[in-house]
Amino acid sequence: MVVSCCAYGCTNRWGKLNEDGTKLKFHLFPFREKELLKKWIVAVKRDSWKPSKSSALCGDHFAETAYKSTARRYLKDDAVPSIFSSPSHLQKPKRERALPIRHLSPVTSDHPPARPTYEESRKELRSYLDQMSERHNQMVENAKKKFKSSDANRSHQPHTIFKKILPRGDQPDPAMDQEKPGKDDASTYGDSWVTSFRKLSPTQKIYAKKAIEDILVLGQLDCLTLNTVDIISASGNAPHP
Repeated sequence: MVVSCCAYGCTNRWGKLNEDGTKLKFHLFPFREKELLKKWIVAVKRDSWKPSKSSALCGDHFAETAYKSTARRYLKDDAVPSIFSSPSHLQKPKRERALPIRHLSPVTSDHPPARPTYEESRKELRSYLDQMSERHNQMVENAKKKFKSSDANRSHQPHTIFKKILPRGDQPDPAMDQEKPGKDDASTYGDSWVTSFRKLSPTQKIYAKKAIEDILVLGQLDCLTLNTVDIISASGNAPHP
């Protein structure tokens, strides 16, 4: 740890050499001797200042008479620093002025954020459906393997995780399954979905994309029935066969 002298105006640091080539001595404040500690603090002449456990004074602030007559230059038990370049009155440390904090107002706009156009929403939905085509195929293959290993009768039973979305009295004609859609049915459904999709909030769009993806997978597995439709919750839990 680098130690520097805490005397006002002194720039000496640990490791500095004296003129005779010896290292400059540093002395910690005598915290164990309360009365002697007070004398050291007064001698430093710094207003409203208190030393810490690591505060130290270099040997330049002690007279030769403050040292014991030994080769290793130990301070006497009652030694007090007496050599300082500061004036006799107490020095007040300079305090850095804190810069004022400017409170900036948030940038506001008179114009609300523009909603995506019909074409943009259509492209977004179409792009998402195209991207998950490969994922659908893989999920279908994995699901088929699981269905083959399960009970054959289980596929005819309603799934307990399904949520009923069609009232029993409003069921479509079963003959609908035997009708082949016309060439323009996909476009018609797509336009209707896009119109509803672009009205959703960003969060609801995420949930809608996930629900569409899972429903298409179940449709490819022939798991969709007239009475039940597998609606995957927003938490992203996948159906178990």
